[in-house]
Amino acid sequence: MRLQKYVVTATFFLLLAGSASAVLTGNESPAQAVRQAVETYCKLEFEGGWMEDRWEVTKFSNKRKAERKIGGPADASVFTLQNHYPFIVIASYDIREVRVLSPTHATAQVAYRRLAYSESATGREWHLIAEPAHDETVTLNLVFDKKKWWVLDPPAPRISKQRLLEHYEYRVKRNSSRWEQELNDPTYDEEQKANVRATRDQATGTVRILKDLP
Repeated sequence: MRLQKYVVTATFFLLLAGSASAVLTGNESPAQAVRQAVETYCKLEFEGGWMEDRWEVTKFSNKRKAERKIGGPADASVFTLQNHYPFIVIASYDIREVRVLSPTHATAQVAYRRLAYSESATGREWHLIAEPAHDETVTLNLVFDKKKWWVLDPPAPRISKQRLLEHYEYRVKRNSSRWEQELNDPTYDEEQKANVRATRDQATGTVRILKDLP
């Protein structure tokens, strides 16, 4: 099976074109439809797309719903550039194997090149931790429902280093002057200034860490 390797080429607001799910038609086999669903899911993760797009390719078991409060902002099983849920930074991914186990269940193995991960103890207060670059193979579980395949109970989100770097470089460039103005604003008290510093330092620190990754 030919390996497909993706590297990011997206600009800041690039979204996945076309349908966000793989629908089984009369012109493709179940294995082909499963593979397309996996490709769509991996690309969305890689590019840090919108949470609404992920809801079009993922499903959650009742147990996972209870654990993660699926369906709203408290869902920590997806990553977007609009939130700071735990995630893993990767350089690339390879879809290695797709297996259709039954008419309604399938698996796919995806190899990721890991570079770093985020750690958070208090929600939005998170930081990146670099790690030695290494390969990690993850098995995705898929279910067939409503005429298409879905990734069931997805693992921790994996996002492109380059996509994340683009986002935070843009954020620093856009907000640097405002942060400086707020820090010198006499109407801001120390608590407000501390919050501004924390936001600035997190963004600039994230850029530094990402630039140092291989």
